[in-house]
Amino acid sequence: DHLVNNARIASLCKFEEAPDITTYRPIMDINFWGTVYPPYYAIPHLRKSKGKIGGISSTAGWLPIPRMSFYCVRSESTSIDLFYVSPDVSVTIVTPADIEPEMSKGRVLSKDGKIIMDPELQNVQVGMGFISEKSTEDCTKDIVKGFCRGNRYITQPYWSEIIFWWKTFFPEALEWSGRMFQAPKARKSQ
Repeated sequence: DHLVNNARIASLCKFEEAPDITTYRPIMDINFWGTVYPPYYAIPHLRKSKGKIGGISSTAGWLPIPRMSFYCVRSESTSIDLFYVSPDVSVTIVTPADIEPEMSKGRVLSKDGKIIMDPELQNVQVGMGFISEKSTEDCTKDIVKGFCRGNRYITQPYWSEIIFWWKTFFPEALEWSGRMFQAPKARKSQ
């Protein structure tokens, strides 16, 4: 038996533009606590069954995305928490980048705390459309293969691993590109 932790929702606004910070409580309730409770209660069973935990995080844990502060915090905290699981339970951290879940189609928590679907927000979330997204099905197949092999980390699509090295060696260039290319609507409105 295995546990795959995958619960998340995003919001799009600059941290300082949040009208009421308590509006974003559902993000932490879903994104953080939704990934803490299941392993907590599953670990005794997983120990007995020699099961594994797959923690679906995001590249946003190590690659901050403009206007997605609350989501990025959740992604990083999920990775950290899963490291402290019992040594009897194998853990795989999955950090997907541009795949096609509902969230990348513009499903977000609005400034007033309502879940909305706005396809126009897709450009703000995943870029300007020049990076192709990997299908959820293809990504899932690759993740399952890595999970079965016992990989400690899985990053999908594979090309996004290059971004990690850019962040490590050229953080200013990556920050600049994030501001220039990943938040076109924000730039126009300022």
